[in-house]
Amino acid sequence: MNVSIYVGAYDLNTQKFMSDLHESLKKLSTFLSQDFGGEMENLWIEIELSSMIANVRPVYKFRFQKRVAGKLGISGEKMPDDNNVGHYSVRPNFTELHKVNDVLEFLLKLVFQSTEVLFEKKKKFPNLDINLFRGEFIRGAASLGYDLN
Repeated sequence: MNVSIYVGAYDLNTQKFMSDLHESLKKLSTFLSQDFGGEMENLWIEIELSSMIANVRPVYKFRFQKRVAGKLGISGEKMPDDNNVGHYSVRPNFTELHKVNDVLEFLLKLVFQSTEVLFEKKKKFPNLDINLFRGEFIRGAASLGYDLN
């Protein structure tokens, strides 16, 4: 399963966190991109760091799509389609976010907690080893220096 955990939106109030987040989330995503069984080939978890968006719409609930059409890349080349994609978004409490000492740790805990949604979808993905995925998430966070236990 290819995993992508990324910041999909931010604003002027959260832009300052971006340089610290991007590389660590990319490393965690790469670490988690392994075989956990089941038919889900891609899992995209979007972190929304824009309070403006929060005022307009709720977070995206988990959805599964058999095919997500590729887009045009920056250089104009067509990006390939992605198949069997699970996708949802999470959004922090912005008041708390600005109070914490370590934004990455705060967001990793938020994302980890959000993966419980996979248990709710267990009927749809009976062969997906959710416990293994969550265990690897904890190991991946530990490799970045964070204890999520």
